[in-house]
Formats: sequence, C-alpha cells, structure tokens
Amino acid sequence: MAAVQAQGMFERLGQLAVLRAVGFTLGRVRRLLVLETLSMVGLGLAVGTAAACLAVTPPLAEGRASLPLMWIALACGGSLGAALAAAAVAATRHLIPSRPPAE
Repeated sequence: MAAVQAQGMFERLGQLAVLRAVGFTLGRVRRLLVLETLSMVGLGLAVGTAAACLAVTPPLAEGRASLPLMWIALACGGSLGAALAAAAVAATRHLIPSRPPAE
C-alpha cells in the first residue's frame, strides 16, 4: 500500500509543487495526502463490506451462517491503520517538493 501511495506521489510531484508554490504549507499538503488516502481506503472498505454482507444474506436468512462482526471490525480497523501508516510514509518531507524561494 505504501509503494502504491509513493508511486502516486511521484506521478503528482508537479501538482504538489504547484500547491507549495501558491502557499500551501508542508503540513497542509501532508494532511491533504493522508486524508485523501484514508477516504479512498475507507470508501473501499465500506463498499467491500456492504458487498460481502449482501453476498452472505441468503445463508444468513436461512440460518446456515453467522456474521463474524468482530472479525469484520478487526479487518477494517487493521486496513485503516495500514492505510494511515502508508499515507504517513508516502507524505514524508523528502517526497513533497519544497516551496520555491521568494524573489
């Protein structure tokens, strides 16, 4: 996950440089990248969990299966934690372009 996030940042270095040039602070750019990553992972987890719950609805309705809510919560929490760590690694200071000097 960190490798994909870092690759995405390398592809957007020009955009990040423009943000820094127009006045975004380093902290603000980092927060933007972390929030972007967490929102995409969170949306993916929500859609994936909803699809999985929909897929197991018939066996649940018939009483042939049970829904392991603890494992679902642990998997979602672990995935969000990994995404947060990956975003933090990808948003390190040396990857974000510095602000050009004022003239």
